[in-house]
Amino acid sequence: MSKEFVFNELEDSIFENLKVTRKYIKSFILRVKGDGSLSVSMPFRASKKELSSFLQARAMWAKEARKKALAHQERYKALLESKKRDFISDEVFFYLGRSYILKVIESKSNKVELEGAYLKLYVKDINSKDNT
Repeated sequence: MSKEFVFNELEDSIFENLKVTRKYIKSFILRVKGDGSLSVSMPFRASKKELSSFLQARAMWAKEARKKALAHQERYKALLESKKRDFISDEVFFYLGRSYILKVIESKSNKVELEGAYLKLYVKDINSKDNT
């Protein structure tokens, strides 16, 4: 069982509209989500004064962690938006967190292979845009 509430009792703007969940735990847990929002889990037995003290002690860490999360989110969005694929040799593709160099190879059948640092794309007709 848990109990949620919004905590707005600190002057620091980073903790504005902070979602707090009371749980059966022993210590406070401060989380920074991927979108930069913060949440806290706190023990049922802890007071709001203890929560304020915990948050003031962790304010610098929270600001840095939030800044990193927002920067990561921006980099990821930019990467997705900036990459229009032409499917030509030597183009860089990301797959499972690693980058691979595309090699387009004419072949009797269509297939894809990962070999070392290369993503090999075998196509029936290199000049055709539709190789289904």
